[in-house]
Amino acid sequence: MGKPLEDLCAVLREVEDPDRFIRPQDFDEHVARERFDALARRLGDDFGPVAEARAPDGQVQGRLSLADPAVEIVIGKFGDTLWTSDTIPRAVRDVLIRDFSFGFIAPLSALDKPAPGAEAHRPLDARTPAALQEQILDLPSSPPELAALRDWLCRELEIPRRVGPGKSETHPEQQLLTEAERLRAVVLAGREGREAKRWLMIDDAILAAPNIIGPLPAIIRLFGVRLPAAQDLLFERRALLPELRPYAGAFL
Repeated sequence: MGKPLEDLCAVLREVEDPDRFIRPQDFDEHVARERFDALARRLGDDFGPVAEARAPDGQVQGRLSLADPAVEIVIGKFGDTLWTSDTIPRAVRDVLIRDFSFGFIAPLSALDKPAPGAEAHRPLDARTPAALQEQILDLPSSPPELAALRDWLCRELEIPRRVGPGKSETHPEQQLLTEAERLRAVVLAGREGREAKRWLMIDDAILAAPNIIGPLPAIIRLFGVRLPAAQDLLFERRALLPELRPYAGAFL
């Protein structure tokens, strides 16, 4: 599976993280980094070289991986939640729970499920590269606007095309257009950097509740502005969305 699809799934997990608008009041990035570094040193000392180490920083998740035993570890962006390979040696588990006080460990497979609250019938809800590729390829060839979105996704994500109609005709046309359009926006946001991903989170919040001011707290936290400036940003973004996301923004 190509890297563009892997990168897309990573961005999807980030922008759909249920804690994306929440920052614990007591979160200290330096403390989280020290804990992470101490964990990496301990695992390296006890189990051999650490193959990958990326600390959480309040914006993205941290990652640790061991070669032998083969263990993958993902740490929540605030350093307090942990996911691991579905099976890990007891000695590794003891270090995580007993010595570093991670009170809850979930399997990595849980990260591949749709975000909490996502509709089960969303046509593009897969969060693993192989499954998402199949959902994109299953998009139907009509209307022409949807075919164009599918072709764009296949080209940009380096997905080999296949001949024949898709299998998603049971989903409403507007829903397919909106979902494919959102996926294109996620691809572009992943390339443009952190601010683009922040706006993608805000856009999703606006489109989910177009007639209320619910996104204001998220704008205040994500952009570090006060309420009057956040209100201005919200109104400006709401006015732009019909142009940026025409299929979804048409309902604003």
